Amino acid sequence: YDDSAACGACLQVTGPKGEVTVRVTDSCPGCEGSGVNLDLSAQAFAKIAEPKDGRVKVSYRMVSCATSGNIAYHFKDGSSKWWTAIQVRNHRVPVKSLEYRKDGGWVAMKRVDYNYFVESSGVGDQPSGLVLRVTSTDGQVVEDTLPGEIQAERTITGTKQFD
Repeated sequence: YDDSAACGACLQVTGPKGEVTVRVTDSCPGCEGSGVNLDLSAQAFAKIAEPKDGRVKVSYRMVSCATSGNIAYHFKDGSSKWWTAIQVRNHRVPVKSLEYRKDGGWVAMKRVDYNYFVESSGVGDQPSGLVLRVTSTDGQVVEDTLPGEIQAERTITGTKQFD
């Protein structure tokens, strides 16, 4: 699943009855080894095909997400200055990487298969705020400074958004 690389992307899916735009949230359970498959919610599926049809042939393409507001950063349960996991949310295009500033340079956080970027030794003390750099799959870069201490289960809205 390439460490959740497709998470957050939006797809325009076309089926026999019409089309719908969906956001990728995880891998298709049970779809490994069976080619490209999409597991849509019941509501999304009903827009492209009759629910009784079960599986149908579709086409899809990646599109920008119709998102309002800025990128948001969610700290996973258990996050602290000693172990930090951040999920980038509300982005228009897929995220390629997340880095944080440390000692004047950038440190890449490892993306894990549950779609968080993790620094296993933590980001440490950030008295001036945690400075993050998010890079999209199409090369756009957003930098944000998050105020305050690292707090688990906290979501902070950033100041910018991808085009």
